[in-house]
Amino acid sequence: MRTEETDAVATLARRSVYVRGRAARGAVTKRFEWSFRLGFNLHDCVAAGNTGLASVVTLRGGAVLPIGLILHGEELFRDRLNDDSPLRFDAMAEADADGDQTITLEELASVPGPPPEPDAGLVSGSDGGGPTRADIVYRSLLPRMVRLGDSEACLAEEREMGR
Repeated sequence: MRTEETDAVATLARRSVYVRGRAARGAVTKRFEWSFRLGFNLHDCVAAGNTGLASVVTLRGGAVLPIGLILHGEELFRDRLNDDSPLRFDAMAEADADGDQTITLEELASVPGPPPEPDAGLVSGSDGGGPTRADIVYRSLLPRMVRLGDSEACLAEEREMGR
């Protein structure tokens, strides 16, 4: 986790998240093994039932404050930045340019992402052009994976991983 490397989006940074798995539809199975190297500060996590912010915590001396984190790996496969957005197996599977049944971040970086959403925050990709599928996964969908208990997705700001 501490080794600095370069990937499709980040240059010489430590690993912040590592995911490995497979996705299948019918007879087609694709594997993925991705190391993400950007960190995020999460904030404004809306609590279940819209009862305030789950990310606002009051600390009192000597009190035990359990905060459950739930990881939603499926968020990496959403088409758009909302919980009702469909999961996109085909868009990801088609990125497997070399046909080895493994989808890499580098392959995702060569596939255009969906048109940017208004107010989504990501209007250009890491190369200055339109966002690629890797840009969408890395910068928009990755931070949506972490939830505080049963909160909605948090807002996120990119941060460099410490040296």
